Parts: sequence; structure tokens; C-alpha cells
Amino acid sequence: MGVGLGSIVGRAAGHVGTGPGIAGAAGAVAGLAAVLGSRGPDATLPKGTTMEMVLDRDLQFTAEELRF
Repeated sequence: MGVGLGSIVGRAAGHVGTGPGIAGAAGAVAGLAAVLGSRGPDATLPKGTTMEMVLDRDLQFTAEELRF
């Protein structure tokens, strides 16, 4: 719908190809914003759940961080 309206407005302004391009880009940005702005439910890990992780760099701790 946005591209059709952009096409009509662009044609009226004398820029036939510009209107649909701008409208399509605006629609893509709006869709991306909607996806990135929404959140799903938070993940819940019950007590006793096991997980595996792969680290891509070494863990480094200071002596103070290792004291109990």
C-alpha cells in the first residue's frame, strides 16, 4: 500500500521512480523498528537446570575476585 501511494505521489511530483523507492525504504525501516522494539517473554531457568556454554576468550579474575 505504501509503495502504491508513493508511486502516485512521486508521479504527481514528476519523480516516477523515487516515490516507490522512498516508500519501500520507509516501510522496511518501520518493519525493522517493530521487530527490534518488541520483546518476547523472559527465559526462565528452574532451579537445577543445567547449561553448557562455549567461551570465545579466556576468563580472567583478580585475586580479590577469587576470595570467598
